[in-house]
Amino acid sequence: MKKLRSLKKCMNFNMYLITILFAFLLFIIIFDVFQHKEFQKTYVNIRAYFNLINDVVVGRKNFDELLVPMRNVSYKYEKFAQALEDFKNGKIDKEEVLNYVRDFASYLRSYEEKKFSHINNVYKFSSIFVVFGVIIMAFFGFQTRKFKKHVDKVIDNFQQIARNVNISAIPLPKIEYEEDLEAFKAINEINNVQNIYDTIKHIPLTSTIEDFVFNIGPYLCSLFNSQRFSVALIDWESKTITAEVAYTKDPNKKFFLKAGFKQSFDETSLGKMISENIQFRIINDLYEHFQKTKSLSTNFILEEGFQSNLTVLTSINSRPFGFIFLASERKNNYTERDARLLLALSNVISYRFYYSIIMQNLISNLGSSFVDLVEFRDNETGNHIKRVALYSKIIAEKLGLHPRKVREIYRFAPLHDIGKVGIPDAILLKPARLTDEEMAIMRKHVEIGEEVLRKFSNSSKNFMETQAIEVMINIISDHHEKFDGSGYPRGKKGEEISIEGRIVALADVFDALTTKRPYKEPFDFDVSLEMIVKEKGKHFDPNVVDAFLSEIDKIRKVYEEFKD
Repeated sequence: MKKLRSLKKCMNFNMYLITILFAFLLFIIIFDVFQHKEFQKTYVNIRAYFNLINDVVVGRKNFDELLVPMRNVSYKYEKFAQALEDFKNGKIDKEEVLNYVRDFASYLRSYEEKKFSHINNVYKFSSIFVVFGVIIMAFFGFQTRKFKKHVDKVIDNFQQIARNVNISAIPLPKIEYEEDLEAFKAINEINNVQNIYDTIKHIPLTSTIEDFVFNIGPYLCSLFNSQRFSVALIDWESKTITAEVAYTKDPNKKFFLKAGFKQSFDETSLGKMISENIQFRIINDLYEHFQKTKSLSTNFILEEGFQSNLTVLTSINSRPFGFIFLASERKNNYTERDARLLLALSNVISYRFYYSIIMQNLISNLGSSFVDLVEFRDNETGNHIKRVALYSKIIAEKLGLHPRKVREIYRFAPLHDIGKVGIPDAILLKPARLTDEEMAIMRKHVEIGEEVLRKFSNSSKNFMETQAIEVMINIISDHHEKFDGSGYPRGKKGEEISIEGRIVALADVFDALTTKRPYKEPFDFDVSLEMIVKEKGKHFDPNVVDAFLSEIDKIRKVYEEFKD
């Protein structure tokens, strides 16, 4: 690539000279303007003085009125003043005073000629300089014309930037001078940031934190050469920070800092970011940071194999509500520029993050309200609902389902029997086994629950994602289906039954076996396990049974902790 000339150096000499000439010419022009004004003023005054002399001579004006004009044109008026005094006292006649007036008129004509001759000389002199200066400026202006055209082109480029910023990419300039190269770099950087904004803006809105993290995480990790992306939420009431789900480029990465890990503001340096409104933080050596702070969360990140970290505080309406984190497996991965870029992007990211939180809470609260509704009418206890939810969560995690699916199964498993709100109390609260006719009515609770949620789903689809509601419906529809096709209400079999329904079916039956009902005593824990195993491949999905049995210690712990 040939060495580029500096536009600035090419223009400096010409511009300096033109500037000096322009300043000089401007001074001459301003001077001429003042001279012209002075000329006009002088001309008007002298004409007025001659008129006054005529009026005095013919007797229309008094002699006294000539004193001021005499002073203004530097006429020696003292003798005239004395003669005027003598005339008033009767010592001399009027003719003698008129002689002084005639003398003043002669002086005034001479004064006028000298004044106008001087002004004409000044005009001639300044005109020569103006013409000479214009010729020189034209010469050097011609020399710099191509530079001016180039400057106009640069200005046009940046006007395009002003018009297109945050709208579209800016066309890159042709490189001719060193300054073009700098403009090229600046515009290219703006375009890169614009492309990043456009990419993030086109990432779909999500109704869960998990979807938000897994949708935006891969892009941010690629952009900032990172291997981990995660978020945390601020609870202002309890003054705590809670870690949420994390995305890692390695799907087999073992997590030590898991979703649900909680620290108070005082236990972590993140509390200082909140209290002092520190917008971002770079830790380029996590081990050194841990040695200073002994932070448990930092230790977990180190155990996962990460060496540096970039944190940005997220806010809505100037109120912090969470954090976004990037982590790298190498030290010194992040720069000040990285931090400021991520902070700028957080203006877009924060709203998408907050939207996910709001929608997740909205759907979760909807589910909780339905659960409360069922509890008011059914004989089932609150502990039954907790146990079924926890059993379902343990199985879903063991099956390796997506974190979002695990959370939704956990939160919505208690909804499996919401249709019971439509069952008559005589059947729902009967303290004995139901007859076949009564059982047929009881089984309608599945269709009732489906109908309630489908109506809600249809009315909500225009303003919220309904995927979570589909999970609710699957749980309600399928938790009485059996793997061999002998269940109800539709006789689905195998994988025709949703994974949510297969999981909750086992959790619900196991809890029914181990708890007392109006028509039966509870079975022993181990006996209930044997009954579950016998139904493997019949009532229950074999994979679900295997996952359940492999986590039996966790299942037993839930059983012991939440016994009725």
